[in-house]
Amino acid sequence: MQAQNLEIGGLRIVDEKIRQLVKPNLSHLRFVEQVQAHPDAPAVVFDGQVLTYRQLDIESSRLAHCLLAHGVARGGIVALYMTRGPELVACTLAVLKAGAAYVPMDSQYPAERLAYMLADSQAPLLLTQRCIVEKLQESAVDLGQTCVVELDQSPMYLQASAAMPARTVQGDD
Repeated sequence: MQAQNLEIGGLRIVDEKIRQLVKPNLSHLRFVEQVQAHPDAPAVVFDGQVLTYRQLDIESSRLAHCLLAHGVARGGIVALYMTRGPELVACTLAVLKAGAAYVPMDSQYPAERLAYMLADSQAPLLLTQRCIVEKLQESAVDLGQTCVVELDQSPMYLQASAAMPARTVQGDD
């Protein structure tokens, strides 16, 4: 073995023809395939709310553009502190479409755990909703340098493009 300092991604284990057949299973790209195949089929059903694949795609793309406008970089981290529902699904897809990763912060977690998760992840952006962000603020969680975006109060979100962002997570991320 001559190339001891070679990165794993640079090794040729299989020939290129087989490599093209084996594509990474990225959830947001699978989602886009479903949007194209079944745009009007229900994608999320929660508490009487129904979002089709097309509607969820539009919502998540708008959110992804907002994330990019807030400076979320490829490989960056976004904290999600949201109630369960269609908005949470749209946010997770948006983060992936923006090329980032997310830290799910459940509103039922104790304040100490939320504070630890936020500090440990060093997430520069926290997506949340007005109805629960007050709980976080009242519990004296130190938000430090974290930018807090209340999606239900953000005019930027409503004006954002519904087109798929150009930058997304790739198989080597």
